[in-house]
Amino acid sequence: MTRADGGDQHPLIAEFDERDSISYEEFGGTQDYVNCVTCQGTGRISSSTSQQLVALIPYDDERLKPKRTAVYVTLAISGAVLACGVIAGLLVYFMMPRPVEINMVGFERSGADFNPDTKSLAMTFRIPLLTKNPNFSSANLTSTDGTLSFMTSQVGKVKDKQFHILPSRSMQTWQNITTTIIFDQSNHLTWIYEWCQNESARILSLNIHINVNVTVRGTVQQTAIQQLCYVSCDPQKPGSQSNCNPSPF
Repeated sequence: MTRADGGDQHPLIAEFDERDSISYEEFGGTQDYVNCVTCQGTGRISSSTSQQLVALIPYDDERLKPKRTAVYVTLAISGAVLACGVIAGLLVYFMMPRPVEINMVGFERSGADFNPDTKSLAMTFRIPLLTKNPNFSSANLTSTDGTLSFMTSQVGKVKDKQFHILPSRSMQTWQNITTTIIFDQSNHLTWIYEWCQNESARILSLNIHINVNVTVRGTVQQTAIQQLCYVSCDPQKPGSQSNCNPSPF
């Protein structure tokens, strides 16, 4: 729009200074209105009605996208179950009792007593036991008992009630078992006295049966050891070693 003034035309809009223009905020005021949350800051709504209006959210707004709540919940539950399974497996691995291995290693004669008056022979032996404790806690060897027999006759006994601690994850040799075997009139083996004097013989076969009781975490384990050992009854070799093999009996 223009206006003629002395033949000149001037635009009417030029008469208004930009400083005199009234903005939306100035027209609406700043005390009774708040910014519209869905108008990207270009509009205002009344403060008294701000809690009564429903916001219009664009279709491509980020807030309308699914949050994958079910996926996150499933992953959280799966992770918790997996963690519980791992912890339970570790507890079972470390706490479950494992069998303690006990084996007899050799059979050493420590003495021999030949009595010519009674035609009897008494020999003393030391029986070492090799123990392996694979547990993560100590085990208790509570008792050891057994018998030694020659042919069909019992010639000796093994009995030990001494308490012995087997450390965790350890392997050691326990040499606390001693026994004495006797060949005399009571078991009708007086002929062994003469037989051991013969240089071409002097070897005895002994059938050994030993029971060992071990306690691990309150669980009692019984180990049976059966060995057939060949020992020398030579009076000139008091410290001779024996040769043992698993007994077939």
